[in-house]
Amino acid sequence: MKKKLIYICIIVWGSISVSIYASEQQKPNQLTESEKEILQIQAIEQVKLFQDYCSRIAQKGDAETLKGEYITETINLFDSTQKTIEVSSLYRNTEKKDIQTYLFRLKDLPYTQVQITTGNILFTHPFTQTGDDWYEGETTVIQKFKAINLHTPIYTDITLRQIKVYAQKKTLYGLSN
Repeated sequence: MKKKLIYICIIVWGSISVSIYASEQQKPNQLTESEKEILQIQAIEQVKLFQDYCSRIAQKGDAETLKGEYITETINLFDSTQKTIEVSSLYRNTEKKDIQTYLFRLKDLPYTQVQITTGNILFTHPFTQTGDDWYEGETTVIQKFKAINLHTPIYTDITLRQIKVYAQKKTLYGLSN
């Protein structure tokens, strides 16, 4: 009887130590493949939303208050107003602008019509862990910008935009700070 009890204790202890070892090997914030897919879909949706807001901000028929709301919503997509975006211009070289300056300039463009269209958004760099619960990835999108004055195209620009996206694992479950 004593021999059986020792044998059972050894088996139980062995399984506990294996489960502890296995849980130590798997990082608690590591993404599963399905979580990565969900975050990528969410990231692509956010980039689409950004492109849509830019298009709406550039429209000439909307009221200033509505454009102000679009600018606020667009800025809220970023973790900081210090984030930059490359801007091309008819009269200047490509330069970087902070996102808020970019959006206000987009709103105030002197053309009678502005068209911003977007091609497919591709997830070009998969999410990698950058912090305790933070992940970074990158999307690529082709953006076409067309400025028109009195039905005459003035400026057309096609830009390949590479957009870094950040996500937290807890956003998969509808949680926020």
